Amino acid sequence: MSASFWDSSRKALVLSIWVIAVFLGVQFILSFVYGGILYAIPALADVNAAVSVTIFAALVYVCSFLIVTGVPVLLHRQKVSRSLLGVDRSLTWSDIGLGFLAVLPYFLLSAGLVLIASAVWSGLDPEQKQSIPFQDLTTQLEYLVAFATLVVLAPIAEELLFRGYLQGSLRKVMNKWSAVVLTAVLFGSLHLIGDFDENGVVLQWAAGIDTFALGLVLASLREFTGSVYAGILLHMLKNAIAFYFLFIYPMMAGTL
Repeated sequence: MSASFWDSSRKALVLSIWVIAVFLGVQFILSFVYGGILYAIPALADVNAAVSVTIFAALVYVCSFLIVTGVPVLLHRQKVSRSLLGVDRSLTWSDIGLGFLAVLPYFLLSAGLVLIASAVWSGLDPEQKQSIPFQDLTTQLEYLVAFATLVVLAPIAEELLFRGYLQGSLRKVMNKWSAVVLTAVLFGSLHLIGDFDENGVVLQWAAGIDTFALGLVLASLREFTGSVYAGILLHMLKNAIAFYFLFIYPMMAGTL
């Protein structure tokens, strides 16, 4: 294989490790800092849990994005342009239409991949629920902050970081469709990590496959439209549907 292939592969690997390491590292550091603050100021433990989760999530996304994009600028003077992030133009009706239409391909692809994986690996539980930080919501405030975090904040932040910076950067060092697949693999891998039990980390294989499928569609939308807007909308719709079935439907069913 040519030297250019290995050079491109090395750059793609470095980019991938950089983004994933920062995203996970920021969560670990902020968790440690938060624990220290609670130890120093026990009264903060009385703050509403849903509000605390939202503040933590916002800090993780903001810090991750600033570090991922800022360090290369400081060290190598690598300018992060709006074009690289996929936000160099305004939202169009085409973005909105494609965002809605892409819901069906995503669901079909996800269902197909989970079905194939279940047939190949009998140990896979297709009904395995994805671990989320919001549990036992009771008040209107808790529902609102959970909705804001899962349906608004997370889609915008994750699309800017993964389909924006990561995919935009990978496209400079490899084939654009290779960048689509690699971005989806990394996105799905992050969602494999669930809660901890006595045996260690619980791997959410069904969630990993589902988010890999979502990542493929999101990354493809970035290529077809040249921006992250359609992907943000699709991501919001997907999370809104999940939010309804996780929180709203059980609450409504309990009142019947």
